[in-house]
Amino acid sequence: MGLCAHTQVEEYLNDVITKMRSELRSILKDSVNAYPTKPRHEWLFDWPSQIILVVNQIYWCQEVEQVRAELKCVCGLVGVDVMSMCGCGWAWEEWEIARWGDQ
Repeated sequence: MGLCAHTQVEEYLNDVITKMRSELRSILKDSVNAYPTKPRHEWLFDWPSQIILVVNQIYWCQEVEQVRAELKCVCGLVGVDVMSMCGCGWAWEEWEIARWGDQ
């Protein structure tokens, strides 16, 4: 059985981890809020690179979902399945299952 690690050093290091997570959460929130306020080439220089990667993924996912919703709306209006026409071979139902699982 291992040693019980409940000394002041471990408590201090756990506090450091908690503080780092809190700071990263705050920086990420500020960065997400600042993204739409500046041109991207200027915004990039205001934030750490790992935060930039996360915010890029957040906005990329939002934009993809928005386009997907707009395409689905258009498909409903014209009665054509654009997903099957684009060459990816997926229908909307298959897209939903791949995205969310078979719920």
